[in-house]
Amino acid sequence: MPLGVLGGDAGGWLDVPVWVDLNQLYGPAPDGVEPWPGGNLVHGLVLAGKAPGRLRQWGRAVDGRWVGLVDFTVCDLHGATVARMERAVVPAEALSEMDTPERR
Repeated sequence: MPLGVLGGDAGGWLDVPVWVDLNQLYGPAPDGVEPWPGGNLVHGLVLAGKAPGRLRQWGRAVDGRWVGLVDFTVCDLHGATVARMERAVVPAEALSEMDTPERR
């Protein structure tokens, strides 16, 4: 498990700020597909780059790889939230720690 520690009073749930690498999660657009300038519910989604998320739990797939259950949002090209992904299964390779300033 690369991020977070299980335990505490949260019933086994984590609350670790992470970056979700949408490029690794969704892969590149197929060759020959032109960008779409739309912006409604099903068009104009931003599925590249990194999105902020919250790691909630770690798990293992039957083939042994690590996956995280992560909450994050998918936005459109205008920055509006289109979909709230809750407890989405995300490969560990697509997650990285988000540097947050220490509280005083």
